[in-house]
Amino acid sequence: MLGTDFERLNIVATYNILYNASLMVKEGVGYALCLDKIINTTGNSNL
Repeated sequence: MLGTDFERLNIVATYNILYNASLMVKEGVGYALCLDKIINTTGNSNL
């Protein structure tokens, strides 16, 4: 899955509100894995 071994992933946090996670991603804190099209990430979005 995702082309890598799960043992190599460094998961340090989880989230239950994707919008909050997207703000952290925007600030360069890390990456968020989520379902596609859950939030607006089009060109007119700030995310």
